[in-house]
Amino acid sequence: MEKDKRQGVAVGGMCIEEDRILLVRRSQNDTGPGLWEIPKGALEWGEDPIEGLKREFLEETGLKVSVHEPLGVYHFLTEKKDSVYQVIIIAFRVGRDDRSQAIILSDEHDAHGWVPLAKALQLPMRNEQKAMLAETFPSAGKRGSEGR
Repeated sequence: MEKDKRQGVAVGGMCIEEDRILLVRRSQNDTGPGLWEIPKGALEWGEDPIEGLKREFLEETGLKVSVHEPLGVYHFLTEKKDSVYQVIIIAFRVGRDDRSQAIILSDEHDAHGWVPLAKALQLPMRNEQKAMLAETFPSAGKRGSEGR
């Protein structure tokens, strides 16, 4: 039986401070357990991408952010039960509205880190996530591969 083909649009935020990027790790009870990623999530029907990213960032990290320039559009395929999904991600640079804000993770994630860009690509993450970071920050991929 052929799987249903579905498509979704998501937004993701790359929050970078002092050459470190905020990454979150998928919890054991969610899809992709143990994988690191930027905070991101699906847009709701009719939702403005900027407002959707602010909502997702708040839901996943407890942080209020300002959304800045778009960094790229990425896509990947994933399978769930009887369906294959093509996920299109619009990634933006974001900044915390208040640097004193504490990070409060949702149930989707069990850890977070401010990871040096040079080390981010060494963490376990989906190939699509690594490609997104490497394309957005080419020097991070070069620095991250030194000393291997």
